[in-house]
Formats: sequence, structure tokens, C-alpha cells
Amino acid sequence: MKLACDRDELVEALGRACRATTARPAVRVLGGVHLTASAGELTLTATDLELTVSSSLAASVQDEGSAVVPARALTAIVQALDGGAVELASEDATLAVRAGDSDFRLNTLPADDFPEPPALREPTRFEVDAALLAELAGRVLRVASTDLSRPVYTGVRLTAAGGLLTLVATDGYRLATARAELGIPDIDVLVPARALAEVVRLVAGRLAVELTQNLVRFAAAGCTVTARTLDGRPQDHERILAAPYEHRAGVPRVTLLRAVDRAALVAERGGAVELAFGESEVRVRARSADLGEAHERVSLTADVPPLRIGFNARYLRDGLDLAGGDEVWLEMSDALRPVVIHGASNEFAYLVAPLRLRD
Repeated sequence: MKLACDRDELVEALGRACRATTARPAVRVLGGVHLTASAGELTLTATDLELTVSSSLAASVQDEGSAVVPARALTAIVQALDGGAVELASEDATLAVRAGDSDFRLNTLPADDFPEPPALREPTRFEVDAALLAELAGRVLRVASTDLSRPVYTGVRLTAAGGLLTLVATDGYRLATARAELGIPDIDVLVPARALAEVVRLVAGRLAVELTQNLVRFAAAGCTVTARTLDGRPQDHERILAAPYEHRAGVPRVTLLRAVDRAALVAERGGAVELAFGESEVRVRARSADLGEAHERVSLTADVPPLRIGFNARYLRDGLDLAGGDEVWLEMSDALRPVVIHGASNEFAYLVAPLRLRD
């Protein structure tokens, strides 16, 4: 393999692909990036067996071929080079990296040990607008869990029925759902949140989606993201959100969000921020034995009977932040049942479980 390519484009492609690697892989070759040069193009692929990312860039290819090199080392070297052209050449068991007066030689890893990209057999295929998918995903990804001991909560459920795409994420304590009309086939799949986050970060324009029972692949110009789907299904969001609520309060979103942020400054670690509803206002309260307490009033757009509910400050502010718009609606029944936060439309909903308040 021998080629030349633009240093900045190579840095970008490495950044895309190498997020699929892990810092301490169980198998050394999984810490590598697979370089393939052919037909005026350099393709870089990295995988941890659950997630595979490939990124391509234009290259002046003199000799076609491939090599696997440590991903972190190659990335650090290319980032440190001055701008302009970078030459890559595989020689025996090394990869030469040259730019200007800089000359590096990296030991390669066994290319035969690098996993082949997973094949999708008879997949369901459709296209979506990447910007719209990114907008929907951005409203639920924050809610997905990072606790690998509960894998069902580390995914985002994508369902489509009658052309309506719905994304749902939950960590068991809160749940967010966003939806939009996309006119795609009926699907029901649990995609790892990590994979969906890479899709949001990497691509623009039209996004081709291929889906089987066990795999999902997102492809756009110059990049593909392939992931193994997750087994199981999180909580039934339709049933939970359809439950009747006794009270509905309209609140200026940004005003309440800022009040919660200020109250959280004195809340005990893991302690509650309290919302005390009454007549035409809600009082935002927090206290700490070490720091003191905070009180703030926010006007309501509709009267609500007296009700005190405690929330994890971060969970509450996430819901208010993700809802968007000028006003949010809080649906609630009592101090122990979950509260649902809606934006101006029904395209987004956020459910959060309360904390028990100390008198």
C-alpha cells in the first residue's frame, strides 16, 4: 500500500472511525484501525465487535493494499503533523507515515486477525433525513443509561408505524420520547445509544438505513456506522404516558429552568429540588445542611391545587432543557407518581420519577 492524502481530511476520518475502538481492548487488534487503499480512496475502519465505523477520504493511490495499525498512535502522529499532504506506505511489518521533514514508522498488527465487517442478509432498507433524525435523537439520547449491567436501558428504541417514527430512551428513572412523520416502513428495533450518537455526530444529508433482526447500518457519503441491536424492550412508554393525570400546570420553560439551576447550587448531593405548587405559582426550593437553602417563585399560567413534589435536580433540568419552546406543561397526580413534561406540541414527552421529600 502506498498513497498520499490531505492531512486535515485524514485527521477527520481517523476521528470518526477510531471512536469505535476501546482504550483497553481484550484483543490487541481491536485497538487498531484498518486502512484500505483502492481506486482513489482510503477507507479507515475500526470496531469493538459491537460497533463498527468506516470512514473514507480521497487519496492519490499509487499501490493498493491494506494495513492495520494502532489507532491511538496513528491518530496522535497525524494530529501532530503540519498541514498539507501525508504519505502512507506499508513496508514489511511497518507503516511509514511521512509529511514534510517528519518520518514515522509504526509496527503493524496482523491484518488477518482484524474482524470482517458484519454482513446484513436481506435487510429492510429505507432513507431518512439525517438532520431530522439527529434532532429526534438529540432529544432522547441524554436519557439513555450508561450502566452496562442493564443493557436494555443503554439503547434507544426506534419504532415506526404508519410512517410515524418514534424514538424512546429510558434509564429506569426517567423516559424521553420524540416523534416525527417520516414515511418509512414499520420497524421496531433497540439501537445502542452509543451507535446512534455516532450517527448524529458523523453524517449529514440523506441517510440510508439497513436493518435486520440483529444488525443495523447507517450509511452516508464517506461514512458507515454498523451496530448490533440490543435484545429486550424498555418500559412500555405508550401505556405509561397514556395514564391519566389529575393536574396540568403550564410554566414558562426558561424561567423555571433557571430557577431550578439556581436552587441546585445549594441542594445536597443527590438531594431533591422541590416544586411546591399552589394557586397561580410554583415555589422552587432546595436546602443543604452545609450550605443553607434557596427559595424562588415562578408564575403559573393555570392554577394548580397545593402539591409538593421533589426531583433529582439534573433529571428535572434535563426534561425542561430538552422540551424546548417558551412554555412547558407538567402533568402530575401526587407526590409519589411520575410527572410528565410536555413541550408546546405532542412531538416530545419526558417522564421523570419523583424523589420522596423529607418534611
